[in-house]
Amino acid sequence: MMVRSFCILLFIAFLSGCTKHEDSSISGTVTLAGACPMNAACTSSVDGACKHDGVTLQHWIVNNGHVANALIWIKDGLGNTVYPAPEEALTLDQRGCVYEPHVIGLMAGQTLKILNSDPTLHNVHLISATPSEDFNKLFLQGMPAMEEKFQTVGIREIKCDVHNWMNCYVGVFSNPFFAVSDSNGHYEIDGLPSGKYTLELWHESSDGLNNPIIQDEQVSIGEKEKKSADFTISAR
Repeated sequence: MMVRSFCILLFIAFLSGCTKHEDSSISGTVTLAGACPMNAACTSSVDGACKHDGVTLQHWIVNNGHVANALIWIKDGLGNTVYPAPEEALTLDQRGCVYEPHVIGLMAGQTLKILNSDPTLHNVHLISATPSEDFNKLFLQGMPAMEEKFQTVGIREIKCDVHNWMNCYVGVFSNPFFAVSDSNGHYEIDGLPSGKYTLELWHESSDGLNNPIIQDEQVSIGEKEKKSADFTISAR
């Protein structure tokens, strides 16, 4: 009996030694170099359901020089590891005739649940580099949520043709190591295995999806290490 218990303990210790601790993280701040471009005002009063003051395009959301809505992800360095898509759906809402959030990231195969919380008609028009994934659907008030999945990686734009100021961006990734910078420009990617990575940043330009800002950083990270990687970008 004692021998059996000893063998079980040895086996558990062996498994523990073989377990890879994926608990390192990379975090940082996205900062804007130079002046912040002015976002154009939206003529939201054309639809009474959207009428509210101070609505602008959302190309540049900057707080004390810190940039929100930048996508940051591990572009290279994970090898051939295949990561399953989470079962949990992410939500994209249309509220006040604005998409919330303006930028969202999810994995290929993960469900995006799209809502219409406005008392008005919208349409949800996806523009993808993969034409077979494009769609353009009417979304009446009170309709149930739409659910969509994307199988190819890349940045997509979703817009509303009824209200031409409404748009947002969906980043689709093959791994779970991505983040969107918050209102203070901060981002964090955790749960990483140790390794050498290419970290990529994407931010829309003043023309939206055209001519976006893209910047790479090389980062090496050890086991249980917390690494800092800041980005400084220039507007265009």
